[in-house]
Amino acid sequence: MESTKVVSLRIAYDKYEKMILECDAKGITVSEFIERKIAAAGAVKEFKKEIAEKIESAMNSLERSTTHAKIKLRSILEFIGKFS
Repeated sequence: MESTKVVSLRIAYDKYEKMILECDAKGITVSEFIERKIAAAGAVKEFKKEIAEKIESAMNSLERSTTHAKIKLRSILEFIGKFS
């Protein structure tokens, strides 16, 4: 068995109830639910960082060429579209 640590937290009962219902619907434990939420938060942070870098690149392109900037902005929209 891998080493673990017990963590305690206090949340509103309505949020807890929603969490339990979601766990039941997905057939997962509360621990799995929390682990997935933490993983998703990390993925969102990376996604935001990538988008910010792409937007900054497009903004820099505006100084050189509006056509190039439009191409960059289209690529950002396509990139975001992959996740919707």
